[in-house]
Amino acid sequence: FPVLFVPGWGASPRPYKDGLKIHFEAGRRVISVSFPPKVIELQMDGSPSALATKVLAILAVLEEKKIKKVDGIGYSEGCIILQFAAKKDGSRFRNFVFEAPPGLNGKESYIKILKMELLNLLQLFIRILFITPEEKERTEYKKMDVKKWIKGAGIIKSMLDGVIPGRMEVYNLVNELSNSKENHHIGFMGAEDDYMINFKKLTENADNLKVSQFYHIGGGHQTFEIKAVDCARLAENILNNLENQYNKVHV
Repeated sequence: FPVLFVPGWGASPRPYKDGLKIHFEAGRRVISVSFPPKVIELQMDGSPSALATKVLAILAVLEEKKIKKVDGIGYSEGCIILQFAAKKDGSRFRNFVFEAPPGLNGKESYIKILKMELLNLLQLFIRILFITPEEKERTEYKKMDVKKWIKGAGIIKSMLDGVIPGRMEVYNLVNELSNSKENHHIGFMGAEDDYMINFKKLTENADNLKVSQFYHIGGGHQTFEIKAVDCARLAENILNNLENQYNKVHV
């Protein structure tokens, strides 16, 4: 079954390429996307243009490649984009794996979210002092991608335009997916020391939202990029479990 991977904020698929090979080697067609920093003035059900641009882009890719249905894997902001895409056209998607899904921390404010972003960056700077050459290559790709993104879009403006408003709707979006007529099955992956995601709250919400699979890993928010291969193996395992659950309902 094909899989669509949507990367985190500011990133292209490059930091995750070794992990994406895991899904390919499992026999899946793998699709991923890069988003242009410049926002196209598109509208979608009142969503901010920055978010609408990304959501409509991945739906257009699926249409162009004549892919009727995919499993979705999203990391960080990629989770939000997938959730809005499924709200727009749920028939395109079967099951989901959300890695470090934002917006499930309880009540949030703009100031609180920006503070979490800064702590996350500090954690990353410390983390990269102790990584392998392969892991360093992935972080270099991410740095190049983010620099290009900031130059084209501006970090504060792009977050205020898309990421933050989107994450404030995540709980309701996941709840809708869990109870939709499409019978989507959902898996969560969370990191125990993630400054962006309240791990305790994520665990509680996994139960509240009827999440079928929940796996936790050590490390922080960027672990899903630095340890892309290990995380992809885990995501592939989750997809297989979700597929078994899905097939029991759709016999």
